Amino acid sequence: MSHKFALKQKIQHIYFCLDFQLLRCDRRTIIAHVGGEFLLTCTFENSFYFNKKYWCRGASRDSCEILADSEGVARTKYTHRSHVVDYQKRVFVKVTNLQIDDSGEYWVGIDKVYSDIMVSVTLHVTQGNLAIDTSAGLQLWYSVLRWGLFASLLIFLCVFLRCIRTRNLQNNIRIRTFYSRTDA
Repeated sequence: MSHKFALKQKIQHIYFCLDFQLLRCDRRTIIAHVGGEFLLTCTFENSFYFNKKYWCRGASRDSCEILADSEGVARTKYTHRSHVVDYQKRVFVKVTNLQIDDSGEYWVGIDKVYSDIMVSVTLHVTQGNLAIDTSAGLQLWYSVLRWGLFASLLIFLCVFLRCIRTRNLQNNIRIRTFYSRTDA
């Protein structure tokens, strides 16, 4: 019996690793305050363009309760506060009027034959509005770093190409000078 359980755990781990490549969310941990809201953005592969996307709650991907979906089929007591919008290659999950008991483990999923594609998201709801979302600051820092590196690379490329052009012009002048002397 334990061998079958271990095999099932390994298979679930493989699916989880594959899911992370096929469905990527901008945050895996969300910190928000009571009465507040959040917007989660996830991207997915083109092959799942027409599949239903959903937002569910539960400790396990096998036992989560679907709170909202992109087709508007799910109906729970949380449906009026949870919204899933599927637009192009993105899924937007918005949850409003957060309460302390909303804290917990959630999943963004794509409905797929045999095994859904799912990514876990942890939500922490705090009292007051002093919650700081450190992942957003990290994303901003990463974005600034990425654009800074891009600008540096662009400047380097321009300088490098300018040097090559100058060197080629100087070589052309030398060649012309050499041939103009031999003709005379």
